[in-house]
Amino acid sequence: MLDERARTAYRNRLAEIDEDIADATTMNDLARIELAQRDRQFLIAELTRSAGIGDRMRDVGGDAERARTSVFRTLRYAIDRASLIEPVLGEHLRRSIRTGAMCAYEPDPLTAVTWQL
Repeated sequence: MLDERARTAYRNRLAEIDEDIADATTMNDLARIELAQRDRQFLIAELTRSAGIGDRMRDVGGDAERARTSVFRTLRYAIDRASLIEPVLGEHLRRSIRTGAMCAYEPDPLTAVTWQL
């Protein structure tokens, strides 16, 4: 994925390459034309790959955000289900599980937790 600054740099480089192709064509420098055209094709492929629907920039965090919210929903669903069977466990998990960019089990350090399996 490309951020806006990278896309701008690629577009500026494309303009330079187009000038280089025009100059090489004037000078009849076939090797330089071929090299510039390969560079141009690469940049266009990169810009195309980074574009979404309607040539809008793809959201860089899109997949990560969807995964994060999916994990959040799944954890909340599991805690709600556990609460139906063991309300004390459900309440403990609601207070102890942190979600966000990272998930963590962080029970209150002042409250002793004794697990019986």
